[in-house]
Amino acid sequence: MKHEGYRPPSVAVGLIVLMMSAAGVLTPRAQTPQPDTLNQLLERIQSLEKRLSDQEAQNQKLQQEIQSIRGAQQAPAPAAQPPGKPSMYAVESTSKIQLYGYLKLDAAYDTTATYPGNYPLWVKALPQNGARQPNFHETANQSRFGMNFTLPDSGDVKTTGKVEIDFYGGGPENKANPMLRHAYVNLEWPTHHFSILAGQTSDVISPLVTPTLYYSVAWYQGNIGYRHPQLRFTKEAPVGDHSKWTFQFAVVRPMGRDINGRRTGPDSAQPDVQGRIAYTFAGAAGLPTTFGISGHYGREAYKAFTTTEHTLSAHSSSINLDLTIPFSKKVALTAEAFSGKDLDAFLGGSSEAVNFAKGYGTSSSGGWLALTMKPATKWTLNLGASADDPLNEDLSIGARSRNRLAFGNGWYAITKAALVGFEVAYMDTEYLGQQNVHALRGQLAIQYNF
Repeated sequence: MKHEGYRPPSVAVGLIVLMMSAAGVLTPRAQTPQPDTLNQLLERIQSLEKRLSDQEAQNQKLQQEIQSIRGAQQAPAPAAQPPGKPSMYAVESTSKIQLYGYLKLDAAYDTTATYPGNYPLWVKALPQNGARQPNFHETANQSRFGMNFTLPDSGDVKTTGKVEIDFYGGGPENKANPMLRHAYVNLEWPTHHFSILAGQTSDVISPLVTPTLYYSVAWYQGNIGYRHPQLRFTKEAPVGDHSKWTFQFAVVRPMGRDINGRRTGPDSAQPDVQGRIAYTFAGAAGLPTTFGISGHYGREAYKAFTTTEHTLSAHSSSINLDLTIPFSKKVALTAEAFSGKDLDAFLGGSSEAVNFAKGYGTSSSGGWLALTMKPATKWTLNLGASADDPLNEDLSIGARSRNRLAFGNGWYAITKAALVGFEVAYMDTEYLGQQNVHALRGQLAIQYNF
């Protein structure tokens, strides 16, 4: 009869039992053991089984460790890397990296040819026969990729950086070259409201962007300011809980080329300087309203060839206003105005930089305004107008004497990442002493944000 809790011993346990029997542990009288004696024997057998099982597990673990050690000894060690040289086996970074950007397709139809085409800077002058040439454009060149870098705080200094490209760097339409947009490091001392930026990014002057659907955001049509390599200093001065002053100063690489491709900015042998003062306060509905005034000063050296080579030194300068007024969370007004001279490096003056015959830079003034509305969660609407008006007295016959734009567009969010937009724009370009030209542009855009 099997005792309660009893299970048949293994062969090894059976041998142990026989050995114990031979050693006199089990006497002849134990052939009919008493219940207590049987219980003690079964408990001892179970204890021995457990010890044997534990020993087998330990042996198996030791075998695995031995195999691991043998494998490490047989595997070749990686070659040592010279100090400072990155390893070929891993990519390491001490910064947190955030990838962002969008993929975008633009398709546009112009009733009259524009320059350069995929995006309009101005309407081309008509040929002698006066015929208007419609154009169709389709491109993915505005697709954009960028990375934000954030380094863990070191004391009271916050270190960030950015690099961003698009594909308007030239090349065939379906094999476009990348173009650098931003590449900079920013050191910020939050407790002192002070920062230093070093690298390439947007200008300090005229910092706002016209909300057009097309790439050039009304450049040469009333919106000045571009991107330049610079060393920038920013200081903020809080005024209470909801207001602040912002002071910015930048030393900027001068840009520009003449019609022969010579570098008019670097040939001046001096940097441009830019500055801006802005005041931000709680406006309508407690939303931040900002008013800013900015300006720049620089010089370009133009070399002209007549009987002898001489240099024309053209002074570049501007004074600019910018305004941001949110009337509510769904309606906002943005605007800029400028007045300056020799503004081609800042995409102003309708690209009319200097007049060699008169020996000085072209003066120009203009600006833009736009109303942005969000009538529903998935809709964003924009209406705007802009103008760039060079001084006629500074121009030669055939130069662009005025460049104007009016536009309306809308974005619809198909999903959180996918957008579709449509824009209608009216462009008018005047040429001194020639026929004015206008064009109507319709553009479709499909964009995926990531």
